[in-house]
Amino acid sequence: MIKPKICAVITSATASIIESAEPHADLFELRIDMIGPDWASIIPLIHKPWIATCRLKSEGGAWDASEARRKEEILKALNCGASLIDLELETPNLDRLVSIIKKKSRLILSCHNYNDTPPLKELEAIARREFEAGADIAKIATRSNSSDDTLRILQVRRNFTDKEMITIAMGEQGILSRVLDPLMGGPFAYAAAAKGAESAEGQLTACELRKIYSMMRTL
Repeated sequence: MIKPKICAVITSATASIIESAEPHADLFELRIDMIGPDWASIIPLIHKPWIATCRLKSEGGAWDASEARRKEEILKALNCGASLIDLELETPNLDRLVSIIKKKSRLILSCHNYNDTPPLKELEAIARREFEAGADIAKIATRSNSSDDTLRILQVRRNFTDKEMITIAMGEQGILSRVLDPLMGGPFAYAAAAKGAESAEGQLTACELRKIYSMMRTL
């Protein structure tokens, strides 16, 4: 059985939370938009690869300053050693930023829909756009309102078997997708660093997810 990787999402600069998540995580995501202006102070506490994300409010994030300032923070993370940068597909002047980032880091291009899960053809078109724009990893996260939504988001990768994809169904209905996606070829699963520190609805903790995968290996 594949040993799935877990990415623990850091939403605050609380050292104890980072330390408690580290045994269960293979990598971390630093949510610059949620941690705040002193986000770089926690880099010395991280001893594994990390993703830098500064999520726009329009895609469920907390960033409410200027776009110019957001790009400054992203480039700061790039120069601080981020292994991956996560950018929204709809980022203004995306082409120019992609070319800068890919000289130093791998790139996740993401699209979030907090209302519903569109038809499969529409989801596939989003993935295609992400790869055409330069994504090393295409990420699509949608709101799941039913089990059919959850199954549909997981189907997107069937026409992209030679590429890396992350497909997430957000919300309580979509929890199963968070467990299954890396077992179906996703590079890693996102998880909260601790209970109460979730960055999205339906997110399990890194500890919970690690326990689930450990139990699956014993079946």
